[in-house]
Amino acid sequence: MKYVYDESVEITTGLFECPECGCRFHGGGQALHNPGRTAEEYEGVEFHFGPSQVVEAVQRGLSLGADDGWYGVSFSILREKFPELVEGVL
Repeated sequence: MKYVYDESVEITTGLFECPECGCRFHGGGQALHNPGRTAEEYEGVEFHFGPSQVVEAVQRGLSLGADDGWYGVSFSILREKFPELVEGVL
């Protein structure tokens, strides 16, 4: 799955976006915009997350360990893929 930092995402649970059709949806079960998709087919969508989710992931990472995630984003993922978002933490 491709992670995308998106400042416009204001919820702490993030959003999935299909790069093929541009549909944005919350996760859980099948990809609702395309009935019949299986959980494995989420691999083709992007996971968009915003500032509030970064805050939650960092707080959990500092208290519970870098790999403990918050709705799909963990401190270790942020450190690896978006180091600019966690610069100065730790």
